[in-house]
Amino acid sequence: MEEDRGFERLISCCDKPLKVQITDRGVADAYIYLNEQQVALMTDMTPEELMHRYTAVLYFEPFRSESITDGNEFRVEKEEEMAELEAKTRAVWQRHPGIIFVPTFPTIEERIAYVVRLLHEQLGVELFDPSALPMSTVEV
Repeated sequence: MEEDRGFERLISCCDKPLKVQITDRGVADAYIYLNEQQVALMTDMTPEELMHRYTAVLYFEPFRSESITDGNEFRVEKEEEMAELEAKTRAVWQRHPGIIFVPTFPTIEERIAYVVRLLHEQLGVELFDPSALPMSTVEV
């Protein structure tokens, strides 16, 4: 697959091995549900130490629609609860000096193209041929 070749190029691009971890959630998300003392007991780290585990953080702005589920049939929070959780999440991750906010786009393909370009800028390595990406004209 093209994604596999892209990651192979990324990992082997430098003299020193490059480690990249892309996760849906990070350790700092614990602050959304727990206070700083509880997280410190759990992780044995300060908030600053937790933030420094990440070189950069891509914060995906939430998609807003008229449907509470936004296509996720398992979502059960009310709109107010979702807004409160999003505000807490944003407040935690905003503390990271390398935060990059990823806006929503009319299509998922545009958002993917935007993120691939962000990764290229951050890593200095082209993971995919940009002309092969959908909506390759999306600017970062």
